[in-house]
Amino acid sequence: WFRARQAAYDILEQKGIRTVEDLLYYVPRKYQDRRHPKSIDELTAGETATVVAPIVRAHSRKMRTGQVLFEVTLGDGLSRLTCKWFNSAYLEKSLQPGLLLAVYGHVQEDCYSRGLTRSLAIVQPEHEIIHEGDSLAVGRIVPVYEAAHTIKSSHFRGIIRNALDRLEDIEDPLP
Repeated sequence: WFRARQAAYDILEQKGIRTVEDLLYYVPRKYQDRRHPKSIDELTAGETATVVAPIVRAHSRKMRTGQVLFEVTLGDGLSRLTCKWFNSAYLEKSLQPGLLLAVYGHVQEDCYSRGLTRSLAIVQPEHEIIHEGDSLAVGRIVPVYEAAHTIKSSHFRGIIRNALDRLEDIEDPLP
């Protein structure tokens, strides 16, 4: 734990982030509009969307290429959405059936589905487990930060939110 924390501090320092002020001035490279999540049956192939739904199935399997594919099926009534992550079997420990999951990514036809009906998938989606309705990435415009080694954009959002929550009220110099 200590080594991982120290490694994160070292990565932040390499980015020039040494103080809370430096962190607050670390500007996002872009923003994503995630204010309007969709239900699974509203999705169309080719769009980028946010979906919030419970996990109904989660499993990993080894492919012929040797890669490990971790798949999660989200269920929204009768509709289903498959989310796929390559070489991410570690997600199997945290993404379990019954959890409410928010995913964001490019929706596409699932060419590997075996069913008779049209099936949609999101490959390598950003994801967040929703606890008690609290989310950093759903229902808002989300900043996207440049990733730094093992610190992903979602980690930067959490670090910055944590810093802002701990600060006292800052007087805005602009009216």
